[in-house]
Amino acid sequence: MKRLAITVVACLVVSILAACLQPSWSADGKRTDEFSDVRCGKDVIKALVGKPVRNGRVVAIEAAHRDIGLQHTGASEVKSGLSLVGWKICDGEYQLLQASRIYDVIQFPSHSRRQPAFFGTCTLNGKRLPDAVLAVLDNPEPSNPTEPPYSPEDSTPLAAIVAWRIDEVHLRIVKLPIEGLQCPRAEIFTVDGGM
Repeated sequence: MKRLAITVVACLVVSILAACLQPSWSADGKRTDEFSDVRCGKDVIKALVGKPVRNGRVVAIEAAHRDIGLQHTGASEVKSGLSLVGWKICDGEYQLLQASRIYDVIQFPSHSRRQPAFFGTCTLNGKRLPDAVLAVLDNPEPSNPTEPPYSPEDSTPLAAIVAWRIDEVHLRIVKLPIEGLQCPRAEIFTVDGGM
């Protein structure tokens, strides 16, 4: 009798876990995730904020959302368990602040070697900012695509064209004033010539 009770409890636990760990499915049989409500021509940010993040292979996620042109552009860890993740969606680029759910989203401006995207630590009027900064910088002397990426020790300060700080307390991406903001060239995105 004791063995039967243990078996019943074990089966119940396995059934509950299996139900909880299964991906969500829509009525038409498609797997649902944080991008399932996104439609081109609609408010992308509103469709994403608050959604639970369902981890999976990037290739599979992109394939499931070809209709919105979904393409992963990279990710950076803000702190343990909190990341800034970039996606191209419907002809725009977005940065998502996420952990187990999406806390905040901004539409990110275009960037290049001349005006590179940046994520890291900056100074404002010579004082180091406590929060991580996401920005597009003014790089008057960009590297050639055939040259090696900028060194992680390259502390050449670059002015910001547009910038946001990551508010880790309120889990928000907050616009920053750019007057006096300087960020090191070493931390620009790989696609724009960084490491």
